This record gives sequence, structure tokens and C-alpha cells, in this order.
Amino acid sequence: MIMKNLLGLWLLLVATTVYGQEFKKKIPAYRYLYVSRGVEAHLVYSDADEVTIRTKGLQPEDIIVEGGHDELRIKVATKGLWQEMQDNYWWVKVEIPYQQLEGLEVKTGAKVWADRSLRAGRLDMRVSMGARAELTIEADDLSLEVSMGSVVELAGSADYLNVETSMGAEADLRKLTAGKVRAKANMGSQLEVTATEEFDGQASMGSEIHLFGSPERFYRSTSMGGEIIRK
Repeated sequence: MIMKNLLGLWLLLVATTVYGQEFKKKIPAYRYLYVSRGVEAHLVYSDADEVTIRTKGLQPEDIIVEGGHDELRIKVATKGLWQEMQDNYWWVKVEIPYQQLEGLEVKTGAKVWADRSLRAGRLDMRVSMGARAELTIEADDLSLEVSMGSVVELAGSADYLNVETSMGAEADLRKLTAGKVRAKANMGSQLEVTATEEFDGQASMGSEIHLFGSPERFYRSTSMGGEIIRK
């Protein structure tokens, strides 16, 4: 009987490790979202008060979901576990309901995407340390920082866009139509933007800015091998 129970537990452990598991955690209302350490986040417009987490190789206690003061943070518990995820091809996928976002930070190999447009008056985004973001955004004022090998692809529109890329990052914003754009690229980064009214750009240290659209006002500054190219 004992051997039979042990066999059952072993089979359950194997199934959980190989095929993954699903569980839910309650969350508070929030306006600022932080995702890190390899978490793949799917944003879903909803008033639900819990996230759905699917994992392979990790247990519920390995995923930190904490909130308060209008913030929600989701990440793998430790840097050691994040390293194990990479070594063993484990993963964490989280479906996150949202109502209103004013801030979004994605870092340390995490990824964020959504099925529908994110609508905001003002939205501050930071993507760093090899993270990725693929979103459609409709905003009055969008601020974006992309650094350390991260990759961002945005579509949609913004009245005003302030974007900065650095340290080998790539930002493809060709499908994000912005009225006024202030852009800065440095340290080997690549930036593609579309402006319709005004463009003010700086490129340095081997970086490139590719400008699409025909803005009425155009200002640029380059140094140390940086380039600004009108398409």
C-alpha cells in the first residue's frame, strides 16, 4: 500500500514537471505593473481580481504575486530559480487582468503582450535586461525606455512620444503613429519611429534612429558614430 501511494505521488510529480500546472492568485486593484525574471505576461482587459498562472517546472510558492499602493509585482521568487528556468527550459505564463495602466516595467527576460489596445492618458514604460514587449497602445502621452538588449514592438498612436534606447536595445515603433516625438538613442541601440508633426532626435555611440513619416518640424543631433536616417 505504501509503495502504491509513493508511486502515485511520483507520477503526480512527473506529470506536474513535464506538463505543467495551473493555479490562481488574488490581486488588488493596481495602476502600475512590474513583471520580471522570465515571466510571460498576457494582459487581458477585465475587472477580475485574480491572475491565472501556468507553470512548467515550478511550484505555486515559486511565483511571487504581491500588490499594494496601486502596484502589482509578479516575478519568480529568486534569481537562482530564474537561472534554473533557463537551464531546464521551464516557463511561467501569467494571465493578468487590468482596468487602467499608468506604469509598466518589464525586465530580466520577462515578456508582456496583449490581445487588445491599451488605452491610457499617460503611460510610462520601462523595458530592460533582455525583456520583450509587444503591445498596441493608444495614449495621449507615452514615455518609453528600452535598454540592455531588450526588444520592444509597439503599434497604435500617441499625441506625444518620449523614447530612449540604449545598450544594444531595439525598439520598432513604426506602427505607432505619434504627433510629436522626442527620441534619444545611444550605445549601439536601434530605434524606428513614426512622427507626423515634430521630431527632435539625438543619436550617439553607434546607435541608429530611423524616422518614418513627414513631420513638419525636424531637429537632429548626432555624435560618436550615431545616425538619424529619414525614410
